[in-house]
Amino acid sequence: MSGRPRAAPPAGGLGRGAAASLVWLARPSARGEPHDAYFRQLQAALRQAGIAEPTLVLDRQRLRANIRRISDHLAGKMALRVVVKSLPCPALLAEAALLAGSRRQMLFSLPQLEAMAKGERDILLGKPLPAAAALAFYRQFSDAAFRPERQLQWLVDTPERLVQYRELARGQNLQLRLNFEVDVGLHRGGVADIATLRRMLDMAAEEPRLQWSGLMGYDAHVAKIPDLPA
Repeated sequence: MSGRPRAAPPAGGLGRGAAASLVWLARPSARGEPHDAYFRQLQAALRQAGIAEPTLVLDRQRLRANIRRISDHLAGKMALRVVVKSLPCPALLAEAALLAGSRRQMLFSLPQLEAMAKGERDILLGKPLPAAAALAFYRQFSDAAFRPERQLQWLVDTPERLVQYRELARGQNLQLRLNFEVDVGLHRGGVADIATLRRMLDMAAEEPRLQWSGLMGYDAHVAKIPDLPA
């Protein structure tokens, strides 16, 4: 096989064919086994309902059991925050929050924020939004029971974005709570060094309209964490 560099194939049939070949080569080995009784029951229920396309099936009994197990494991030592994008259904979110005994939620978009910023919820943005999106939220926000200056934390990942939020607070006479995203080593975004973090903390402390509320960092997905020794 030649070591000379080659041009990338066009995005047409050749490129698709190569991608398909790679997927085929990377497939898991065939070690399939029949589904257990639980999944056979689900399959039968879908067949009986006439559902033949890919479908999300949510076992609410198991969902409730999992929430209770997590709550029991935490035992009040840590605050539980429900991640909205993992369960994008208002009724199920309300049920999960009730079972978990938590008003804390993590949101990821302006539409989610506009829909969920109500009542006594404690909201943390799990994704840094442009300052223009924050301005759009404040321009349409009207729920008197929800107090953004106490119940909403905007996520900020860079000094540049912090400056944008500072100018938003000054221009609109707003009190903003800011949570700083930090890179915990997985390089999924956020502040990566102490000097930058210290500069951002100083900037927030110097502006009376800004309140630093904490740090947020993304750990590895649970499925990627190795099993711990027994």
